[in-house]
Amino acid sequence: YEMVPDSGKVIVLDTQLRIKTAFHALYEQGIPAAPLWDSVRRQICGMISASDFIDAINKIRVSRAKSQIFEELDAHTIATWRARKATQ
Repeated sequence: YEMVPDSGKVIVLDTQLRIKTAFHALYEQGIPAAPLWDSVRRQICGMISASDFIDAINKIRVSRAKSQIFEELDAHTIATWRARKATQ
């Protein structure tokens, strides 16, 4: 049994990426989730998936106009979003 098949893709996303950029990368590669690399601590610190993107949109939707959702996603890095989510 192999963990990653020959045809499988694995990408690692840095936590300093913008949320919007990260999810475009997942979509373009056809990957539902990816590990997160914390370049400050130099280690894998979690996973990001399509459900995280949906959660981000839902939280932003409550406080912003519909037209501002994607601007807000482009304003935050994965690290700032994770820190904000941890305090809630």
